[in-house]
Amino acid sequence: MLGLDSNSVVERIRADGRSLRVPTLPQSVITGAVGFTAVSLLMFAVWALAGRWMYAHLGAPLFYGLLGVGFMGGGGCVFAPLLIGKNLGRFYILFVASFFLYAMVWMVCWFKLGSPGEWLATLVGPLLMAGLFVWAFGARTQLKRVGLIMVTGHTLGYFIGEWLFYWEPLNNPWGMMIWGLTYGMGLGGAIASALFWCQAETRDRLLAVMAPAEMASDASVG
Repeated sequence: MLGLDSNSVVERIRADGRSLRVPTLPQSVITGAVGFTAVSLLMFAVWALAGRWMYAHLGAPLFYGLLGVGFMGGGGCVFAPLLIGKNLGRFYILFVASFFLYAMVWMVCWFKLGSPGEWLATLVGPLLMAGLFVWAFGARTQLKRVGLIMVTGHTLGYFIGEWLFYWEPLNNPWGMMIWGLTYGMGLGGAIASALFWCQAETRDRLLAVMAPAEMASDASVG
């Protein structure tokens, strides 16, 4: 593992000896949805303003690859504060790996199957992310919950945005930005919620071994 399992995290926190902030579920979802939406709007703005030029001069794989790098870099910063303890580097490895697999699934499904591939990708991509999250945090008991959250949030955010974009009045750069808004909210909220449930065992163990004074006021397990 990456040292994100409950045993490793609790040991590092106890050795550190400082007070700890543990985000609640609402705090996690709001932070993840708002932060990832900002990243998504930026990436969709690139598509809306420079997509045609980049697609023509760089080619589809490189264009989508650059967008993926933006999502990975920004997303890591957004979700890292939702982790219990100091795990920025470990989480970045996990997030980059999971989003890379998700992006590869999308590219393969889109280029091989076209529009029908979107439906396959929206199932397989988020499930791969969920599986990696559960594996890294040692949270096998949360697999069904995390998988359902990831697929539902992503599917709603992606396809609502796509439907609005292909609606004639919004088949323009404004529609692209609205798509970025719904996609960011859906996937961002889903990832944040998934991370909360993946850390359930860690929260329970910390509440059992740490004094109340060591836990910040917002440390409710939700």
